[in-house]
Amino acid sequence: RLAQLREARHLFAAAGDPRRLGGTQAELAYALIQTGDYEEAETLLREARSMLAGLEASDSHLLVEAFLALLYHEWRPQHALSLALHHAEAVTRFEGEWLWPIMVAGASWTVALVQTWASEPERALALAEAGAATAASLKHHNILACHLWAQGQALEALGRREEALRALGE
Repeated sequence: RLAQLREARHLFAAAGDPRRLGGTQAELAYALIQTGDYEEAETLLREARSMLAGLEASDSHLLVEAFLALLYHEWRPQHALSLALHHAEAVTRFEGEWLWPIMVAGASWTVALVQTWASEPERALALAEAGAATAASLKHHNILACHLWAQGQALEALGRREEALRALGE
């Protein structure tokens, strides 16, 4: 998958398509976050954010901000919580412009994780439950799984361990 995303990145760069290049870099960065290659993921996401600046809001913008929030949640470098909150707030701003519920659900689970980390598990739980409902209604199982994970984290932070285990087990 990494090799395919790197090739797609090269092709979109050669084609001069900043929106698709930014989205591809976001997807590549997400894959790198999953492997723990945080520094390269951060570089790609920051480059994508810069190249998308000034363009009309798109799914690429939403993904970049969501994956930056996730990156800092997972990596935890210095000032990580402030950085994660900053990007989670950007996701929320973009959500207000968005018409496709699956794109909002696809990004909002990262916001829920950050909210739990920021000691706002009630808000996180509400967001994760809404995202899970949207993903389930649209039969998008990957996004549903992400929301159930975020829901489990929020429930755990609220001291509702049994419910958290059920959410994480689904």
